Amino acid sequence: MAVPEADFQAVQQKRRRISRRDDDGGLDSVFEKIEEVVLAAQGLSEVTTAIQGLSDLINRNKTTTLVLTEQQTMTVKAAFTCLVCKGFMQDPVFATCCQSLVGCRSCTTLWPQESSLCLKCRADDFSVNIHSYWLC
Repeated sequence: MAVPEADFQAVQQKRRRISRRDDDGGLDSVFEKIEEVVLAAQGLSEVTTAIQGLSDLINRNKTTTLVLTEQQTMTVKAAFTCLVCKGFMQDPVFATCCQSLVGCRSCTTLWPQESSLCLKCRADDFSVNIHSYWLC
């Protein structure tokens, strides 16, 4: 099937024009997307500034002084006192039976040799009910 040269050239020119129109439309959408990205970046800058301001506020107020009464101080000390050695708990151990800290890991490891009962609530199977926690 033969097509006259002039018709072929006309079809080619038409394709190029359509292709250029598509490219122009594509460029417009690219410019719109770039504009959106620029606007979003400006918004991120504002968000970053707000976050930095909040971070600075937190760092300025980082140290908080807590004032406790004598009774409150004794209660806090008692909560972290080992029930075996009566010292401050080293590597505290939590008992699930009474849901409380009961002593140092080293003390509670030795305790089952003396008794199978919980140090605090006297529940059975103490060695099954203990879990270690690390305080920072």
